[in-house]
Amino acid sequence: MARYLGFDTSNYKTSVALYDSDSDEYINIGKMLPVEQGKLGLRQSEAVFEHVTVARTR
Repeated sequence: MARYLGFDTSNYKTSVALYDSDSDEYINIGKMLPVEQGKLGLRQSEAVFEHVTVARTR
């Protein structure tokens, strides 16, 4: 039984995925981070805070 866990973070979105190679099934959960309209993304410190906050709410 092999399972793989992956994280993807950016200044726009945070995602977590789990893949089970035995059943060839996966779960992918992502959440857009709050970026003010007209902005190009979050500053690194703001993005880190949001990623940690999102991880705690799941």
